[in-house]
Amino acid sequence: MKHNGVNIMKPLIIFISPNATTRSLAQEFLRENWTGEFKVFSTIKNKSLDKMKIHLLLIDLSARFLMDISDLNSELSCVKEEVHFFYDNDLSDYCLRIKIPKSVNLKTYCKPKDEQFDFIRTKFNELIPLVKHKFSLQHEEVFDLKRIPDLIAIGASTGGPDALVKIIKELNYNLPPILIVLHMAPNFIEGFCRRLQSLTSLHVIEFQEDQAIRKNSILVASGKYHMTVHTKGGELHAMEGGAGKVHGHCPSVDILFNSISELKECYVVGVLLTGMGKDGAQGLLKIKNSGGLTIAQDEVSSAIYGMPKEAKEIDAAQIIMDLEKLCRLLGSFSN
Repeated sequence: MKHNGVNIMKPLIIFISPNATTRSLAQEFLRENWTGEFKVFSTIKNKSLDKMKIHLLLIDLSARFLMDISDLNSELSCVKEEVHFFYDNDLSDYCLRIKIPKSVNLKTYCKPKDEQFDFIRTKFNELIPLVKHKFSLQHEEVFDLKRIPDLIAIGASTGGPDALVKIIKELNYNLPPILIVLHMAPNFIEGFCRRLQSLTSLHVIEFQEDQAIRKNSILVASGKYHMTVHTKGGELHAMEGGAGKVHGHCPSVDILFNSISELKECYVVGVLLTGMGKDGAQGLLKIKNSGGLTIAQDEVSSAIYGMPKEAKEIDAAQIIMDLEKLCRLLGSFSN
């Protein structure tokens, strides 16, 4: 689904088979017939399925290359979507030892002795349309990208300075206020603010303490304290939020995002850019759940695909886009 050139998250199919030929055929089939994302693995061990937003999980069991039942059950314990097993005829007893959560629907298919991938491909053709339909019902969100937000909050880490420079260059006057948390040493923040100011007619401010948030201004967290947002006297105010590290950082993106997710009668946009670690992902999810618009930078344009990837994996980002499109979108909020 696309809206104004914006790429929405795609459904993910996982296929696991210890048979190299089967994996190769599955990859070829999915590349040609599946428009979403897919991953093909040789084993289920240490795949951290609980960290993936899986929409269809298919596992091929082979008597010749049998997976360890403990590894299989360990990974399946966290699965939430429907699971489909293809198994050889002599693995019926093995299948009875497979354990999955009671809430998960398990489908099993006994493979014929010959032409096994033809059988698997037939099931792929039956299941893929069902996944597409289910995904479209769950994600039938139409984003009003012309709606002007009251506030834009941006979080970034490794690679963030260059990404922010590209964004700020594209911004025009008459923009809602922008708040930035960047993982950067405090003694470099002042110089970075001067650099941003040289690129824009907007007012770039190094946030120090309680101050009103105005239109056409960019507040950059100082690097000494967390930055939070609260309503005060009918106005939005940026305020200090302590100095204790969160996810190893002060200021923390999560602290900023959490605070703006609690603003009443405010339409906010949260943006998570390139960076190492997971700071900002949970806060972005809170913005999404409170009715705001959430955006994460895509993998290709990210210097380090850590923070945006974490947001993607917990379904916190409604929109995933490259930096060029992100620049244009934020620039379009000028009214």
